[in-house]
Amino acid sequence: MLANRASEARPFQIMSTDFPAEIYSAAQDKWLGNDHIVVSTLARCCSADLRGRRILDVGCGNGHLCMEYLNWGAISCVGIDCNETMIYQCEHAYSDHIQLQFRHMSSLEMEYNHEFDVAMAVFVLHFSETLNDLKESIKRIGKALKKNGKLCAFVPNGIADLNPIEDEGRKFGARVVVNDNPRYDGERLPVYFYGNRGKCDVVGNTTISFFFRETYEKVLRECGFDSIEWIDPVISDYGLEKYGAAFFHSYTHPPKDVLLKAVYRG
Repeated sequence: MLANRASEARPFQIMSTDFPAEIYSAAQDKWLGNDHIVVSTLARCCSADLRGRRILDVGCGNGHLCMEYLNWGAISCVGIDCNETMIYQCEHAYSDHIQLQFRHMSSLEMEYNHEFDVAMAVFVLHFSETLNDLKESIKRIGKALKKNGKLCAFVPNGIADLNPIEDEGRKFGARVVVNDNPRYDGERLPVYFYGNRGKCDVVGNTTISFFFRETYEKVLRECGFDSIEWIDPVISDYGLEKYGAAFFHSYTHPPKDVLLKAVYRG
């Protein structure tokens, strides 16, 4: 049985805003992982769910994915982020797009009442500091969704033998830093962000909670979700053509990140 040390003892708290927002946003534009892993996976596995729908983007960052959602046919998107710098960037970059709205708030503060068809949470849920925080975020995401609304979330692959290596960070932009000890549920782990591809320069870092897949599934069901799917990342055709499958092999064996989809039943 996998160990479970995720704390449920203390009440939820507003997610920390101690995040290197400007560094992250500037570096992200150069990351191969953004276009050739994240966007390609969302395009293949989620874009059809977004057409003609109202989207909530939880942890929208600098808003670049909100624009992708509109390009894929969403009729509107509300992006929220607990980092004020990120929201400032969104409002200045996309002020001409009336279908986009951005709000400075944490997922733990949301008070939406079944307004959205789809909630996107791309590399967000693992920033919950505790299991209670994760539960509260997912509960509020569910409350924001209409009945039969969908959640699509990218998270680190919650398996005990996750084995990210530094080379993946240099190639794709970010990596979870682990030691040789077995992973445990709720473990707090550092994440390094890299600058120019192929170099070892770590330009920023933060901390995440490493939750097992079983924990995500349990919390989702407790909060009214079912039809839970785990989907391996999809490498873009252009990425495979330009760099070759071997370039991505260590990242995909086993996948270091996975797409989680679920349906809210209320």
